[in-house]
Amino acid sequence: MSQDALRHTVFPLSGLTKDYVKKIAAEAGFQHVLKKESMGFCFIGKRKFEDFILEYLEPKPVNFVSIEDGKIMGEHKD
Repeated sequence: MSQDALRHTVFPLSGLTKDYVKKIAAEAGFQHVLKKESMGFCFIGKRKFEDFILEYLEPKPVNFVSIEDGKIMGEHKD
């Protein structure tokens, strides 16, 4: 974003819905920044998801159990 555009920016936008802000941006000619939103874990960067999540949660092993006879078939480590 250019300094000129930033000069004309009003914060916070908390009283406006995301859809309304996108509509305003489109009408102002900012279509190039209106892209599909990511619902993934892009914020973790180039780390493995397992390494990231283990920073916040303790591993909790669980068993894989056969629905036919209740026999434990294996264990999932977290």
